[in-house]
Amino acid sequence: MSKAVAVGCRFKNNKQKARAIKKIMECHGDVPQSEINKAVGPKKLRNWSLLCDPKDRSRVISAARTEKVLWYQWDLKNLVTNPKYRGQGLGTKVLAQSTKRAVDKGALVLTADITVDNVESLAVAKKTGFKPTFKFCWGKGKKSAYILHHVLYPPNIKGECTRP
Repeated sequence: MSKAVAVGCRFKNNKQKARAIKKIMECHGDVPQSEINKAVGPKKLRNWSLLCDPKDRSRVISAARTEKVLWYQWDLKNLVTNPKYRGQGLGTKVLAQSTKRAVDKGALVLTADITVDNVESLAVAKKTGFKPTFKFCWGKGKKSAYILHHVLYPPNIKGECTRP
């Protein structure tokens, strides 16, 4: 993994943080501007896990956002890494950070919807424990996508529920 990463990002205010997240999401090229604007709304900014450039801690190089959808379930809403930094384990690292945040807040199951052509995000999700469970047509039938689940506390081999 690259050593050119800083976990602690520094922003002067939420406006600067929103701009930095928007910038990295725009690198992806697949996210509509309306969705980007929703993802950085004032109530959503605290749900982001960010990795930043250590030389410029206001520049985000990898980001993930999870959001609570049910009392036990959190959804991976966004996962993006700057194309220059891909293949260095940063997506895996930021997703693990985001998963930990969700678990600390009570998540038992994580879900994600990822288009079939987004091979990078699919690889990261599978590597961190997500499993594809269904495929559906997304974007008015223009693309297929997977629904993935990551059960954080499955029953043991006897079918008993044990949770640390």
